[in-house]
Amino acid sequence: DLDQFPYPLPSDSFDLVVMQDILEHLQDVSHVLREVHRVAKDGAVVRIRTPHYSSYYAYNDPTHIRSFGVFALDGFDVGKPRTAYAAPLFRIQRREILFPRIWRMTGVAALANRFPGRWEQLFAFVFRAENLFFELRVVKS
Repeated sequence: DLDQFPYPLPSDSFDLVVMQDILEHLQDVSHVLREVHRVAKDGAVVRIRTPHYSSYYAYNDPTHIRSFGVFALDGFDVGKPRTAYAAPLFRIQRREILFPRIWRMTGVAALANRFPGRWEQLFAFVFRAENLFFELRVVKS
C-alpha cells in the first residue's frame, strides 16, 4: 500500500523508480515523492506517467483521486522556487505531454510541448492529451 508510510524499504537503495499510472491513485503525492526520494540513491532516475487533466482517462476510472497538469511537479524541482506543499527533491530532466496519434500526426503535440503553458491555458480541452511523462533525477546533496 503506497499510502502507508514509511515504505518497508531501506534508504538509498534504487537507481531507477518507475511510477506508471500510480500517482493519480494516491492520497498524499508530496509524501509519496518524499518516500521515493528517501529510497532512491543520489542521482537515481524517477519516471512518472500519469493522466493529464484533459484526458479521457483522467475521469473514467473511479479509483483516480486527482489528475495533473504539466507543471504539477515543479515545486519538487531544486531549480524552482520552493512551495508550501513541496520540497526540492529532484531535478526535472524531462517532461512531455503525450497525445493520441491524430494530434501527433497533425503537429499539435509538438506545439503543445513547445508551449505547454499556453496550450494548457487555451487549448487543453480542444486538443486533449492522454498522459504526462516526467523524468526526474534525485538530488540529495
